[in-house]
Amino acid sequence: VSEKKKMEVGENDNSNQDAIQKDRYKYIFIPAKVNKLPVKQEKSETPGDLVTEESDRQITFKEPYPAPRPLAKPRPSEQIKRDHQIDSSARPVRWSMPKRELNELLMASRDVSLARRSNSCGALKVLTMKRKNRLALVRTEGFLDSIVSVAENEIPVFDRDTALDARLRAVTALYQVSEEKDNREIICRHPGLNECLVKIIKEDDGEARVHACATLAMLAKTAANRDSLAHTKDLANVLGKVLGGTCTEDVLVPVSASLIVSEELAQMDTQKGTEEEKKEQEERQGEEGEEEEDDYDDASSEDHSYASYSSSSFASSMQSMTTDGEESISDRSSLSSVGQGVANISTAQRKDSSIRMEKDSRKDEFTVRSRSNACAALIHLSKHCTISDVLCAKKPMLKNLLTVCVEFTNPIHTKCIEIICNLTRFPANCYGLSRTSQLISTLVKCARSKIPHDRMWALRSLQNISSDSSSKIALATYKTLNTVSTCSMRSNYDEKLAAVSVLFNLSTDAGAVVPITNTKNVVATLIHLAHKSESPSDIRQIACDALATIGLWLQTLAAEGKVPIGMKKVSLPSHTSSGWDKWD
Repeated sequence: VSEKKKMEVGENDNSNQDAIQKDRYKYIFIPAKVNKLPVKQEKSETPGDLVTEESDRQITFKEPYPAPRPLAKPRPSEQIKRDHQIDSSARPVRWSMPKRELNELLMASRDVSLARRSNSCGALKVLTMKRKNRLALVRTEGFLDSIVSVAENEIPVFDRDTALDARLRAVTALYQVSEEKDNREIICRHPGLNECLVKIIKEDDGEARVHACATLAMLAKTAANRDSLAHTKDLANVLGKVLGGTCTEDVLVPVSASLIVSEELAQMDTQKGTEEEKKEQEERQGEEGEEEEDDYDDASSEDHSYASYSSSSFASSMQSMTTDGEESISDRSSLSSVGQGVANISTAQRKDSSIRMEKDSRKDEFTVRSRSNACAALIHLSKHCTISDVLCAKKPMLKNLLTVCVEFTNPIHTKCIEIICNLTRFPANCYGLSRTSQLISTLVKCARSKIPHDRMWALRSLQNISSDSSSKIALATYKTLNTVSTCSMRSNYDEKLAAVSVLFNLSTDAGAVVPITNTKNVVATLIHLAHKSESPSDIRQIACDALATIGLWLQTLAAEGKVPIGMKKVSLPSHTSSGWDKWD
């Protein structure tokens, strides 16, 4: 009986010790299956033996420890795209023929006369203002062809304002019909329509650009249209330039009425001057011919001289009259024609010039609206997996995005950070993004922003980039680690989760261990999060995982060392303390 009691007491002591050990290490997360590091274990040598051979210099450990496992590689990009592919097959459309009045408008939109073309586009714009007409117009033969025709026509120099107004009315009608969800696929699949919208954005910096960008944003809302939009030539780069406010290369400047009048006056003055020079040249040639005539017949010569004298005196008297202030007949006719031309031009273009001046005064407003619409279009495109790599390859677009991301007073800068974050969701993009100039520094600046959404999207972007094995070293810098460590102590859950995930992703790379341990408060932050009871469970687990991974890398670094020859070989860890000249 006494032996049984002793055995029960011993078992209780062992169970209590096991419970204490479990409670002590309850926060430490250890992977279930790990590979053993091939470290040479001690064989028959006793502690304290001197190392005498080169083969015995390998450091040994009392207990074997698991080596950090290599991270799993992401799936091939084609498989990821295949899983997120959307059925974009064309649906059958029931086309209808236009009625007589509508057919006349569509024919007038392709007329040679710019005035008729502009008026017909204005009528189409009025028709599209009613929602009940939008579905029928898009499914009418020739409607979209007329819109594309007006947008693609070259803008003449002389009557440029009228042509630009016709284009504005056409793109406004197109924007209004694109508001209907059932029309978007038909519009986007129409041949040449996406290209003509890009052309309008390039050449017009006013209201037409606003509506063209808004139309692209509407079309990009439908997921089936995003593939064709992303593969449209220069579309992403042009939207990026509009977003950054740098799309000013191919803009057509409207020609004002005063410039046209001055050009016509200058042309008429040059014509008048050439006519006077011709008359003077003819008179000189006539005088030279008279001097060279012979004087054999005196009477004839006298008569001739008298006639020439009388004609010349009459001409000189008429000339003196004109110089005294009276106008000649030719001068009167030329001046009257000039005045009439100026009057006709001024009266015809007075109204257009006032409208143009009003639009010029609203240019800043149009710029802001264009940038917002371009940002909306890029957000919709960036959410599509199958075209993410296509967008990421557009370097001008990325450059303008990064510029706007740090414009913290601009309302759209948060959306630009979100676009960058959407691009990092595709694994194949992270390698190129981490090597894009100013991208990491821009994200670090945004992670320090006072706006919570800025910090959240920036940290999520860093989290996705840090998951790429080839990008960890580029992120393991003092500024990045210090910023992420600070953000991991904030109260917002999404922000804290993304920041701790960045630290864990970096801890899985051996080259990032030294920067992590050298950066102030990083390890202390992980310990605090791992043992703080108020921390969410998933954040505590990630912090413990990061600490365990760092500890494995430190043991791996210790295993790479060598025991000096002549030193005592002791299995590590020795669990002993050292002192100087202690009196034991």
